[in-house]
Amino acid sequence: MKLENFAEIQPFSIWTNAYEKSLNEKYGIELKKVNNNSNVNHIDIFKEGNLQYGYIKNRRKIKTILELYPNIEGFCSMKLDKEEELMKHIDFIYDLMFHHYILGKKRSNVFPTNECAPSAHNIMIASMLSGYPNASVLCDQTDNHCYTAFPFVLKNDKGFIIADPTSNQLWKCLEIIPPRNHIFVVKHNNWEYQTDYEKGNEFGDDNLYPNCYLNLDSFKRNKDALRIYFYDIETYFEEVFKHSIKIRHNQKE
Repeated sequence: MKLENFAEIQPFSIWTNAYEKSLNEKYGIELKKVNNNSNVNHIDIFKEGNLQYGYIKNRRKIKTILELYPNIEGFCSMKLDKEEELMKHIDFIYDLMFHHYILGKKRSNVFPTNECAPSAHNIMIASMLSGYPNASVLCDQTDNHCYTAFPFVLKNDKGFIIADPTSNQLWKCLEIIPPRNHIFVVKHNNWEYQTDYEKGNEFGDDNLYPNCYLNLDSFKRNKDALRIYFYDIETYFEEVFKHSIKIRHNQKE
């Protein structure tokens, strides 16, 4: 995707079918048919050990993450100089979610149903280990759904890459084919996450805009915070853009 005459961030979603088809061909699989009996031994689904599944395995990684970023502000975003950088980061994040989906299916054939929290944690931790200290989990506790987010500053514009590793459980309408490993880009202070997912309490709705978060600052405040969400969401939105840094992921393609 080429962004012509870029003046400011315009919301867009990637066409996940095209991304999925490309990686299906690369690895000789069909992602939607992967199950716990599939032979995927030729694929490094753990991404050199950075990608794990579950609370205990990820909790052990927090010490390493804190050692990786001792001088990086807990609230941070990635600084982008041109539009092509944004797309390269999206490519990396999608590749990570593709591998995670295989990992999830190998673990349980019911994946991604009811696996949003561990999956968002998995992607955040793996991203941090791969060079993304800005990786965050955003959560709408009212509707009981979590996903990952990567705040960025492109020129003078602020935005987020929203990456949802369990997105295809969110639509119940038979007329809509739910996007698998949904990724979309939004502008700060002007976005929603609209689905027809209403799994939360009686006050829930179909907008999964977050009311709490988990990020590097959370770990710096409490190294055992993997299951502790922080509800000062406005602080998160205000602070992440004050510390913008260049990011170059260290994971092999």
